[in-house]
Amino acid sequence: NALEAGLRIKDQNPKESTVDVLSVGNNLAQDVMKKTLAMGADELILVDDIQANSLDAWGTMTILKSLLTRGKPYDIILCGRQASDWDQAHVPLLLSEAMGRPTVTNVINIQINGKDLILDRVFEDGTQKIRCPIPAIITITSEFGQPRYPTLHGIMSIENAKVMLVTLSQLGIKPQFIEPRVRMIELDFPKNKGNVQLISGADDAEKGRNLVLRLRQEKQI
Repeated sequence: NALEAGLRIKDQNPKESTVDVLSVGNNLAQDVMKKTLAMGADELILVDDIQANSLDAWGTMTILKSLLTRGKPYDIILCGRQASDWDQAHVPLLLSEAMGRPTVTNVINIQINGKDLILDRVFEDGTQKIRCPIPAIITITSEFGQPRYPTLHGIMSIENAKVMLVTLSQLGIKPQFIEPRVRMIELDFPKNKGNVQLISGADDAEKGRNLVLRLRQEKQI
């Protein structure tokens, strides 16, 4: 969804916009990552390092910040809403604090208005319209829209596409800089202690009456 957001901005400003895709990990599947180029991204930059095998949100942010500030400046940093494993959504907010940039979360629409962004943000009870100065960090939610399919030309062109591979040593990041600050001590599932009672009756109508009677006895209604 974040990639789709970047590509839509590029569609509206083709001469002024480029889209770079950044990712951090170890043994990243390049064939999968190259799909982003087939969709229309201009450059794929991967930090692929064995020391990035077990990162928490702090370590991921530290690497991304170094990567984002080492070369050309980025006007808009687009992130997903949250990872699909632990649902923490920490990395974009940590980036915002570390880079001193404003952040807006759960965005479903982006418009560029001069040096500002006009953003529609979704929350539990509706939407908000927000004006945010550029540069900014934006998290994109699934309501933004499904990512586009790669074009045939894009698929054919990625065979020879070059991926920029970066190591932690090239970024000057030592292992102690990315040591996890959050450690999982225990993981378990809550036990269901519910007491189930079956309501009997000759037919549905009688069952309904018996249910209401029981709820009154229990002072639930």
